[in-house]
Amino acid sequence: MSFFDWWFFIPNCFFFLIAPATAFYFFCLYCGNLLPAREYSCRQLRFILLCLAYILFSALLFLTEISLSLTGILCLLPEILLLFLCSLFFKNFDWLQSLTASTLIISVGRLCHGISYLLFFWFWGIIPPASGRFLDSAHACLKELLFAAILFLIRKYFCQDITRTSRLTFLSLTIPVFYIALVERAIQDSIYGNTIVWDSEQGILSPVVNHVEILILQLFTCACLFLTLITCQKVQKALRHEQTIRMLKQQAQAQETYMQETRLRYEQTQAFRHDIKNHLTVLAELLNAHQTAQACEYLSHLEQVSSCLSVPVQTGNAAVDALLNAKFSLASQLDISVHCEIKIPEDSKVSDIDWCILLANAADNAIKALNALPSQSRNLFLSGKQQGNFYLLTMENDCSPDMTGSPRDGIGLSNIRNVMDQYGGTVKIEADGKTFRLHLFFVFE
Repeated sequence: MSFFDWWFFIPNCFFFLIAPATAFYFFCLYCGNLLPAREYSCRQLRFILLCLAYILFSALLFLTEISLSLTGILCLLPEILLLFLCSLFFKNFDWLQSLTASTLIISVGRLCHGISYLLFFWFWGIIPPASGRFLDSAHACLKELLFAAILFLIRKYFCQDITRTSRLTFLSLTIPVFYIALVERAIQDSIYGNTIVWDSEQGILSPVVNHVEILILQLFTCACLFLTLITCQKVQKALRHEQTIRMLKQQAQAQETYMQETRLRYEQTQAFRHDIKNHLTVLAELLNAHQTAQACEYLSHLEQVSSCLSVPVQTGNAAVDALLNAKFSLASQLDISVHCEIKIPEDSKVSDIDWCILLANAADNAIKALNALPSQSRNLFLSGKQQGNFYLLTMENDCSPDMTGSPRDGIGLSNIRNVMDQYGGTVKIEADGKTFRLHLFFVFE
């Protein structure tokens, strides 16, 4: 193959192989279905075959567009639909998320194609036509580099908010991104087209456009794309903050209920202690009268009353006692073995509500994780140790083998971190596939 044949082969390789493979790769990343390269399995083989199938159908779709002379939306919709259909083979299929991701990727591809096309036609009017093969290859390389770079930036700074957003935000992102892709496709078809008319004396005759204006339009389009993503990101963060505040308010109401129950229990205990002398007098009279059966019956009644007043968990904090008793009661119903050795420091500046938020979220996460395990592997340990001004609270539970490292923060862990930040505390999470540990470290002044 000659040198010029290579320069003819390069743009086609980029267009028919590298570009669709890059689009499919980032589509899988955005949808969270890309398998690590170090893990060889049937699923990975299916991923490779699906990528090859997408490359093949992309080429067939392009040839169909050329043969039928399709333009505009008639080309854009099949391109988005083809990439969207790949998500049907994913394990965690979400049609709206997949539609947003496919629309975003095709829109970025159209934008990069428009910018590279602009530069291609611009330089074609400056450089002699003999260099057209080199320009064609340079155009393909530039487009692919720009395409991968923009998708990488989106993946790095916006992907987490795109994939974890509400249905309404998905829809509000898809519409403007589709509009950008449609505008870029119209520029390609209507302004530049696919044909160059060159005259040796007059230079380029078609297309005749103001390249500076088109360049400014392309830059503004790129800016609009990123502004749309930033707006989506801000909206999603605001929604998460609103949800967190709502959860904190609900938990605060729950903790207030726990404290009211605890106050009532303590009042009943004080009343029982006040009447204990009368109860002992009655027992003494029954025994003096040799009414043993009645005395035993009366004593049994006292035991039932006292057992109702007893608190299985005693941390030194009434609100925490009520909370943990409620959580551990739920745990016992789920066959979870609970071991609790915790004392809440009396001299801490942590409010009762904040203690309850910490322990409620930690206990809820642990119980939820343990409920998914076999009944023989459901153990929960809670301990608190104080040494001087230092206090370490540890929640430990069994976990599934695939849980290693530090998990992503959900609402529960986010609430815990927010409370710990208020008191300058430290949160440390450990998971080794057998045991999950949550360490909360305080320094009391």
